[in-house]
Amino acid sequence: MKDKAKTIIDFFKTKKGLAFSLVFLAMLFNVIFLWSELTAQKFIYNDEIYHRSIVENLNTALEQKKNIIDFWVGNIDLGVSAFHDYQHLPHFLMGLFYRLTHSFVSLTQIFNIFRYLLLILLPVVFFYAAKRLYFDYLAAGFSALFCSLLSENYLLGLSYNNYLWRGGGIFPQLWAVFFFPLAVAEIYNFLKGKGRLFWSVLLFIAVALSQIFYGYALFLCSVVFIFITPKKKEIYNRAKKLFFICLIVVLVTSYFFIPLVSTLKYTAKSIYIPSWKWDSFGAKVILNDLFEGQIFDFVRFPSITILFFIGILSILFLKLYKKENYRYLLFLTIFSLFLYFGRPFWGFLLNLLPFTRLFQWYRFVGIFQIFSVFIVGIGLSSVLSRIKKSGVLILSAALIAILVIPVFKERINFYQGNKEMQAQQNQAVNQFSRELSEIERTIKTLPSARIYAGLSNTFGDYPYYLINSIPLHAILTQLGFDVFGFSYHSQSLSTDIRLNFKDSSPEQYNLFNIRYVLLHKTWTPASFYKKIKEFDNFVLYEVPTTGYFDLVDVPAIFYGQEVDFFQANLNWLSSSLVSQKQYPIVELGKEPDKLFGLPVFNFQDVDDRVLNNFIQNQPLKGEILQESVEFNKYSAQFKTNEKSYLLLKINYHPNWRVYVDSKEVVPVMLTPGFIGTGIEPGTHEVLFVYRLPFYKTIFLLFGFLILLILLLKGFVPLGINQSID
Repeated sequence: MKDKAKTIIDFFKTKKGLAFSLVFLAMLFNVIFLWSELTAQKFIYNDEIYHRSIVENLNTALEQKKNIIDFWVGNIDLGVSAFHDYQHLPHFLMGLFYRLTHSFVSLTQIFNIFRYLLLILLPVVFFYAAKRLYFDYLAAGFSALFCSLLSENYLLGLSYNNYLWRGGGIFPQLWAVFFFPLAVAEIYNFLKGKGRLFWSVLLFIAVALSQIFYGYALFLCSVVFIFITPKKKEIYNRAKKLFFICLIVVLVTSYFFIPLVSTLKYTAKSIYIPSWKWDSFGAKVILNDLFEGQIFDFVRFPSITILFFIGILSILFLKLYKKENYRYLLFLTIFSLFLYFGRPFWGFLLNLLPFTRLFQWYRFVGIFQIFSVFIVGIGLSSVLSRIKKSGVLILSAALIAILVIPVFKERINFYQGNKEMQAQQNQAVNQFSRELSEIERTIKTLPSARIYAGLSNTFGDYPYYLINSIPLHAILTQLGFDVFGFSYHSQSLSTDIRLNFKDSSPEQYNLFNIRYVLLHKTWTPASFYKKIKEFDNFVLYEVPTTGYFDLVDVPAIFYGQEVDFFQANLNWLSSSLVSQKQYPIVELGKEPDKLFGLPVFNFQDVDDRVLNNFIQNQPLKGEILQESVEFNKYSAQFKTNEKSYLLLKINYHPNWRVYVDSKEVVPVMLTPGFIGTGIEPGTHEVLFVYRLPFYKTIFLLFGFLILLILLLKGFVPLGINQSID
């Protein structure tokens, strides 16, 4: 027994044993201090609301045996095609898990469990990736220790600040961060001739379908590796292998990226997203933040920042860069830092890289931080490994421990603050639960329509409308209602338009089918509100609307580029054409060939003078007799006395199919980005169905077949015991 104990003690005195101890310490720290993430309460206030809605709708699709590859999420931002326009691997995996466990595990618990597991296992990922990059055990162990200890001011990077309950709700990025180091290591091995194609492809796909930007960054980082060798033949071989990886990745993911690219013109770039998110901050600001410790050590002593520079100096002065794996890491760190500088530094040169305008460039901070963590691990390992005298080694270890104390102290305080915020939120929700349940029951008995409890730029975030820190409109969204509230998805063309909603205009309530309004008792309702029911603190009102459908006129065609879409449609929204139900057709791109016998105006020419020419009093053309709202489907019966257009008050998307009296008709986009179709006089039935492109399923099956072939060709477990001199 003593011999076995001695053997264990001797093992932990070795570098390998110490490395395992560091990994265990990192995991244990996260297990203990992130425990509250497992018990986080039902409601949240960040973008995870959007991700939960996607999973809820996926569960509905599975339950109803409907299409699960591409479906419509109707209760978010006037409707979004989530799996068409957005990376979805995390949502799909969690949706399947939720479907299997929903009878005894809530969706909130599913998100909490997955988030908790990803956060506590991330140190293992960094350790494993470091070993696959052939760094020594101490470097891998220290990388594992520090990967979860970064602190930043919500830059949406590697720091756990971004992923906790009080964070930014960027749940898909957490998955991408989890897979990214493994993908870098496997692609490195495959390009070196030591790895397996299957793992390189699979991890590349996992990154790209978790967060498209991280997939793009992974590709750029892989290209860098091609050129860090002076041998032309090796450059050619690596380029050929990387091309093969990318070709397979493109083929496997074609089911997603081909439909996405084909409809990019219907994807908006919100004017309300600050320009620095797209362009980043420039070299001066970022270097200043780096040297001041803001990128690694926000609001604390710059411990990790100091260790980072020790790592850089170690690689340079100890000439570790002569080994290709160290040189590659150094190049990637510098490369990602320079890309993080963004457009203020690179200017038009950034456009030489493909698709740069599609991404928020400041997110390169996360890529830079990932590689920097490995630099920190290498620096500590290099210093400690070269100290021969035991006394100096003990002193150095003590100094490192002292340096790290502020890091753990700040993290503990931050996690404790997160826990306290959750407790306060739980208490507030519990106090409000009875009234909330009554509100929920009441709304569920009413006909389907949108609910308004304020926007963030009106009264939605006022104290009376906050349940502790969560706005009422966010809670209603999480209850599954179609809420006219915060914009969780800014890529729809109508998003910026609807944020200019005037809650004093009854016509705009009808435009957006806002039929129900929740006001605090202290607020005076508009004259056109009709009280439905009074609760303890809030009052539910009704506003007359035609429902999700309406019969309208089309006086003209507006066309132009996406960048000019907003102003033209905002001018229309502010005009009297809304009240007169005059809805121009909207065409994106060049001047349309089919003019429908209507005047045509470029977006840039749509001003008050043009709009005033269409003002006229129109007689009532007909009425909506009844309507039905189902998953992926809207239907109605209506009658009209003359030619007109039937408007459905949801976002336009090319995947919608429209049937009038069972015959398919061609839909058009109407202001302010809605869908509609021309109608002949008479009584009709209409059906709007969201359907994925026919080729998407074929491409998906083809992708699975490719992966299966690669898997069968050689399934070899990843190893970490190889070494490169």
